[in-house]
Amino acid sequence: MRTGAPKVRLHQADVSKLVLEKSDRATEANLRSELPRVDLARVLSDFDWVLRADSGYERSRFESLSGVGNIEDQILKSDVSLSKRWSTGTTTAVSWLRNSYRSEYSPLSPSFTVLPTEQTQDIFGFSFEQAVWRNAFGVSDRRRLRAAEMDMNAALVTRAQDLQAAVLEGLRAYWTAYISQENMRQSLKAIERYENLVNTVRRKSGLGFSAPGELAQVQAELALRRQNAKTASATYLRDTDLLIELLRLPVGTEVEFEIPREITPPPRLDAIELERLRRVRSQQLKTDAAQTRVESTQNDENPALALVGQVYGSGLEERASDAVGEALSGSRPKYYIGVKFEHNFGSGVRNEETVNRKAQAELERLRLERLKLQTRNELWDNERQASTLYAQAVSLREQMQLRERAYNEISRAYGQGRTDINFVVEALNQLFAAEVGFSRALGDYQIALASWAAGRDELIPDDKGEQP
Repeated sequence: MRTGAPKVRLHQADVSKLVLEKSDRATEANLRSELPRVDLARVLSDFDWVLRADSGYERSRFESLSGVGNIEDQILKSDVSLSKRWSTGTTTAVSWLRNSYRSEYSPLSPSFTVLPTEQTQDIFGFSFEQAVWRNAFGVSDRRRLRAAEMDMNAALVTRAQDLQAAVLEGLRAYWTAYISQENMRQSLKAIERYENLVNTVRRKSGLGFSAPGELAQVQAELALRRQNAKTASATYLRDTDLLIELLRLPVGTEVEFEIPREITPPPRLDAIELERLRRVRSQQLKTDAAQTRVESTQNDENPALALVGQVYGSGLEERASDAVGEALSGSRPKYYIGVKFEHNFGSGVRNEETVNRKAQAELERLRLERLKLQTRNELWDNERQASTLYAQAVSLREQMQLRERAYNEISRAYGQGRTDINFVVEALNQLFAAEVGFSRALGDYQIALASWAAGRDELIPDDKGEQP
């Protein structure tokens, strides 16, 4: 044991709590679940409000095609627009354009009339565009959004599955360290028993009651047990360090294991629907998302056809306030309605994208079917393993008790000179093997129960963020 090391008593429930609160495995699971958020945000960004504004000053000496010539035009331009794309396949926009002119004119004929040198033009407009083919009324956009949401939900379900796997890893480390501790204790106990046996043989040898080679034989066994104890101690320290590292406990912590003394039989549980299990639900969501993307990509193969409508109001006055009022009054409107058509062809890339999406969807479907078969077999195997290891642990406990009784009786018989030392050594070795085997069987049984619970998603409760 480590001198001055902090001590902590650990039960299985404590391990689960520490893993969820402190383990870097849990932190990794939480971080991985955040990664798909950006994919959903990228899809949602298509429906962002887009504000654009630009302003600039222009000086021009271009010749005019009108009947007058301008020496120089000075124009202050400002353009502001706010647009948004909706999930209905509609794009709307409002805009405001202001041009402030200042011009100097030169007459080209004797009949030249002086024109205003300063004018302001304001144009307010509203436009919409409605997709009626390809992304007809937003069907492709909504499918892409739904696929991204399913990926996000799958990540939340997978997060709970990863947390459960981290807890199961912690419980395995816990029971592995316990088994190593018991092996070390049994090794030390075996040393003590062999030391007592050596003293007994030495006393008999001093009285001339021992057979030739008996003392050397038990001394050799003692040396072997001391070597085994060193190996068991190193293994225990290694496994304990791994447990401490996993639970993020202070370095050098001395762990005291709280182990139930009673071996409870495995519970009788009803069959569980595969579709309710987290790993199946997650893969189902991924499969549905892949199929949804296929449908969206197939729709994108069509040409783009949209209805376009625009309405504008304009005002042109010397004073800016008059120009704004005239533009908003609607006295000088402009209307436009039409269609917009677009079609890409030549490379065949859209068809290849559809083929690619179909292949991905088929891969996800195959993974789902394989996962269901594997999960069903694992559940059956976990149940069988729990029952088998329970029977094994009970049997080994009984064997250990019988081996201890046999050793005590044979040891007394040897002390009375009624049996050979070989029987004592064999009985002691078999007792040691039974004690070690029972500790291992107990740990293996508890790990099997935890694995069975994890397979049924009962090791940790459902995450609140999961989608059914």
